[in-house]
Amino acid sequence: MTWLADVQSEASSGLGTLPLILRDFDYLITKPKLEEGDDFEKIVNTKTVFDTTSVGEPAMRNLQQGTILQLERKGFYKVDRPLQMNGDAMILVAIPDGKALKPKCFL
Repeated sequence: MTWLADVQSEASSGLGTLPLILRDFDYLITKPKLEEGDDFEKIVNTKTVFDTTSVGEPAMRNLQQGTILQLERKGFYKVDRPLQMNGDAMILVAIPDGKALKPKCFL
């Protein structure tokens, strides 16, 4: 967990925190190597996109599409969709670092 200043009172002036979606992708298949006779439907990963809602600091509203940034204790991300004028969240896509993926929780 990382702390941000409580600037919600300034949200009306456009200086408050902004909504983020942190998007991670998982592997498309569940095994490292396909073998003869594998049932394709059984090895395809059905859930490959994981979104986490988050909050960003006010300075992030100036980031443009394609910008790469590091979120402390989280990793590197690329701006997929900058902050929208209609208030839709900014989407940041995780850049893989080569480490094994952590198990995800399904609800």
